[in-house]
Amino acid sequence: MTAHEWLAYTDPAPMLEFLRGRATDRKLRLFGWACFRCTWPLLDAEWKRMVLAQKFSAAGQFLQAEQAYALAFEAQPANAPILWDRALNLQQAATSEDAQRVFQELADGQWPAGYQWAQRQARQHLKRE
Repeated sequence: MTAHEWLAYTDPAPMLEFLRGRATDRKLRLFGWACFRCTWPLLDAEWKRMVLAQKFSAAGQFLQAEQAYALAFEAQPANAPILWDRALNLQQAATSEDAQRVFQELADGQWPAGYQWAQRQARQHLKRE
């Protein structure tokens, strides 16, 4: 695929297919962030915070990501996936003590039925550590 073909595409499916096996996880997360930016005017404040947190984390800007995750969780305290992503961000930032604290908070919390997976994952993570 040439640069001209890449820029001409409006459907992300062939673009992602081209990247299969070539792109790093970080680059795929940045691609996802770029897709969200296309719908930016349609997102509410909480979604914008989550998207920014993901973007900061993918770019290695862990302090900014932590601040965005904290704000997003403050706005939606029943949203377990925010806490899960926050713990993973802290783990990547090499602040394992803080990550363990957030994993424990997630494991001990009372979450709505749709978020039980995050609690199970946190409990499994804590057992491995």
